[in-house]
Amino acid sequence: MSEICVLSAGGDVPKDKFSKERTSEMCVPIFSNGIGDKALYGWTSEPKIRERCVTIAARGTIGYCELRTEPFFPVIRLISAVPKEEIMIADYLKYFLETVSFDVPTAGIPQLTVPMAGKVLIPVPSLEEQERIVELLDKFAALTESLTHGLPAEIAARRKQYEYYRDKLLTFKEVPA
Repeated sequence: MSEICVLSAGGDVPKDKFSKERTSEMCVPIFSNGIGDKALYGWTSEPKIRERCVTIAARGTIGYCELRTEPFFPVIRLISAVPKEEIMIADYLKYFLETVSFDVPTAGIPQLTVPMAGKVLIPVPSLEEQERIVELLDKFAALTESLTHGLPAEIAARRKQYEYYRDKLLTFKEVPA
């Protein structure tokens, strides 16, 4: 990976330019190694990374990666992989890294380092092929997401439909005696 990406480790939180709340001046997100929304650590005014890249958790959820499309500031325990645009698309890199099991030492505190990440071998098809792969995987991801959200709603609708017909079928008119 070190031949196709610029790899860097996150740094310390910028103490003099830090806010827990987003403001007009502090509008650059600071990301940690958390998952999803839990990765947002705070806000600053100066990004460290401006290019599209993939961040990789170096501790805790080692190997968890996220595609970053906006400028941001990474903190300790977060590795940033900025692909060289003429060689690789960041979206392709993210999808590929989701398949990687990083081999980290288990003695002491398990940790992924930049040199370790740099040794990961990544197949590099043409940019056109990378775009095709990303397009297909994006479609599968969207389908999976819609099923995940749509299925519970469909089940709830069928349950209501069942209850309606059950109640109709089991409601009888009283027969006068």
